[in-house]
Amino acid sequence: MPPVGNLPLEILPESPKSVWVKWEVPAKPNGNLSYTVLFTGTFFQPSGENSSKTEEPVTETRALLTTVTAGHWVSVGGLLPFSNYSVSVRACNSQGCVESTSSSISLPSSSLRAESHLSAEGSVRCLITLKQAFTTRPAGDVPHMLPDREQCLLLVISKTSPVRSNSR
Repeated sequence: MPPVGNLPLEILPESPKSVWVKWEVPAKPNGNLSYTVLFTGTFFQPSGENSSKTEEPVTETRALLTTVTAGHWVSVGGLLPFSNYSVSVRACNSQGCVESTSSSISLPSSSLRAESHLSAEGSVRCLITLKQAFTTRPAGDVPHMLPDREQCLLLVISKTSPVRSNSR
């Protein structure tokens, strides 16, 4: 006989790329259960023959975690920042499955920060600190690099005028 009953599901944001998920055992498990956490939303998928170069966003349902335990908070990653996901848990035994009601969650955006350090004489030493809670590419590469300090000045907001750079 398949499992019977509700699977109470809780979900909380952990970071721009991950969430905490917790669910309970159904009222009548009717045997050993395995649990699959399903996420429906936007993911990156390699496209074309050379998958290392291009990634395209796709909306689909993915099983991001399979486990045999319930009743504990579990971290699930691989999500995209500033995205919405519908989450459910499927509990299965050898005879069938039962699925929880879906819960929705919106993930926060990333936090990229640029900093400038002004010296006493008004010149700018440009230090870019990229605090990246996510990237637009799951591989972890920073999507845009500044090739030189002159371009860094475009990111500097300063109350001093004029701002000069002695980088060259």
